[in-house]
Amino acid sequence: MKKLITSISLLFTTTLFANSPLHFDNKQITLNSSQPKYSAVLNYPQISNPTTPSEKKFNQLAKKWALINLDDFKKSVSENSQYSIPKDLQAAGSTLNVTYDLTSLEPAKLVSLRVSNDTSMAGAAHPSRKYSAYNYDLTKNKAIVLSSLFKNESAALGKISKLATQRVTAQLKENPNGGNNVEIFSDGLTPTAKNYQVWNIVTNGMQITFNEYQVAAYVYGPQVITLSFEEIKDLLKSDNPLAKCLANNSCDIKVLAPNKQADQ
Repeated sequence: MKKLITSISLLFTTTLFANSPLHFDNKQITLNSSQPKYSAVLNYPQISNPTTPSEKKFNQLAKKWALINLDDFKKSVSENSQYSIPKDLQAAGSTLNVTYDLTSLEPAKLVSLRVSNDTSMAGAAHPSRKYSAYNYDLTKNKAIVLSSLFKNESAALGKISKLATQRVTAQLKENPNGGNNVEIFSDGLTPTAKNYQVWNIVTNGMQITFNEYQVAAYVYGPQVITLSFEEIKDLLKSDNPLAKCLANNSCDIKVLAPNKQADQ
């Protein structure tokens, strides 16, 4: 008989943005199953005491985005159970850990969320990590897609691709496992929206994350670069909230370390 234990805990971190109208709580879901054996811990942010429709919608979506990782994990566990796995590896079970980092921009009312999915499947050769990103405009109550930021998407992606290629190449050459002979997967750096879909706003610019295998072999891990605001500001539409924020030098950008409470 399958045994499943579920617990939900709410960790209050209402001081995360002490100087901002927005305050966030971390919510955590834990699940444990004995047959098939697995454990999962999911963290996701919630705007505390939401009052507007957009704040309530963001909270619904943030939970949904976390649960997508859980659904995918359960499917993988089910598929994995069909294989013959040594008993000692079965005993270890499979694990999922979902965490995030979060940025709030005021007064633009933008929330930029990067979700990290760390998975270890019973019997697998190595664990895996996958990032996804969600950017939300609380003023317009809708998700922000990368293309909506730019005056000319093709030109913007061209510049971003060129800068990303230079930085990823430099990073991989400096990697202890890399060097001048490291193979870079150039297809993962071409100027397409798909290649740059994991993007976030951080204090010093736009952060772009390339998942495992996208630009290099697994051994090099995910690659993360940051394009400065100075490098991208001329690409932005003047009427989007990020551009207005930068033009007026009025951006108050607060970054929350993954699931950690800010200093009191």
